[in-house]
Formats: sequence, structure tokens, C-alpha cells
Amino acid sequence: MQTLDRIAFAAQRFAREPRQVGNARRWASRVLSTWGIEQIDTIVVCMSELATNAVLYGAGAQVRVQLTGSSDLLRVEVHDLGSGRPHQRCPSPMDERGRGLLLVAALARQWAVEPEAVGNVVWAEFGVSYQREEG
Repeated sequence: MQTLDRIAFAAQRFAREPRQVGNARRWASRVLSTWGIEQIDTIVVCMSELATNAVLYGAGAQVRVQLTGSSDLLRVEVHDLGSGRPHQRCPSPMDERGRGLLLVAALARQWAVEPEAVGNVVWAEFGVSYQREEG
């Protein structure tokens, strides 16, 4: 089984526009695939939810997405310049929005919101395994 023998890091900035969330998903999928991580779909779904929240409710011209991996842990961070703090909601069955952080809480090992000097970082951590090396 392949594992990361050191800390792996990747970060990218995206315009804070709804159409850029898809670009962030594709970028994260490529990075995680290159690293050989098996849980790509789960991690990318959660990253997409965090990025969507930053686009819809954050501030500033850009959103920064960061991936940090080790031998058994992957951390996704989404940074924006908004002053509000994201929080889980309890949507009614008829609400069209409000389930993103519930999904992240269900799929991630843990997640949190941390204030920065300007804005917030919302992060989620996942236990990971790696694809077997061919050969």
C-alpha cells in the first residue's frame, strides 16, 4: 500500500464566484489523485460545501483552498475574508439550503471554524488510505 512519507501540501486561490467552485473541485480531485488518496469523492464533496459557503456568505475577491496530507490524515481548509462565522443549521425538510455543514460533520473526522486576523478558515479532517502501487 502506498502512503505519503512526508507532509504533502497544495493550495490554490479561486475567484469568489459560484462557477469557480467546480474549478476548485476539479483541482482538488487532481491533487488527491496524484497523492493516491482513495477517499477522493468524500473529501471533494466536503471541500465543495466549504467553498460554496465561502462563495455565498464570505467576503473578498478570492477564496483560498488548501490541502494538507500525511500518512493517515487529510486536512481541507477554505479561507475567506468574511466577518461572519459559519455554523450548522437545522433546516426543515422544505428548506432548499442549510445542509452543507451537516454533510461535512457527518463525513469528516472533525471540522471547525477558526477566526483569522481577517476572515475565517473552515477546515475538515479525514482519515485516509492510499491506492495500492502497481507492480
